[in-house]
Amino acid sequence: MVEADLPKDFNPSTWSSIEFQNSSVAPALVFKHSAHVWKIYEDDQLLLIAGIYAPSLMGSTPELWLLVDRAFEKNLRQHVRICRELMNQLLTLYPYVKVQVNEAFAPGLHFAKFFGFEYDHTTTLANGKTYEVLECHSTR
Repeated sequence: MVEADLPKDFNPSTWSSIEFQNSSVAPALVFKHSAHVWKIYEDDQLLLIAGIYAPSLMGSTPELWLLVDRAFEKNLRQHVRICRELMNQLLTLYPYVKVQVNEAFAPGLHFAKFFGFEYDHTTTLANGKTYEVLECHSTR
């Protein structure tokens, strides 16, 4: 899936659009190397696209990525509940995942921590931006 293959009704949030367009990894490669991709809808309205990026079979921790639609913000409380269900599914499939969040994006860091991700005390640099690496382990 490449940008042209995104659903026509997808209206990315400002931050998702910026991150997608400025990714250090070509978006086509992210989709190609994603073990799973979920499109989350509510009443035929796309809320977000999430995936697990796993560029190699061994040695790398699966990484969660998200593209959030502007519609997600319309009923934040309900949509966060939907994300909680997605996280439960995800942790059943992948008991250990990580996420990278731009350190300048406080809502993204808060969102990740809310869903149980914790800082692993490392950062990565990409395109002149610093990303906090957070990890989540299944408690099952």
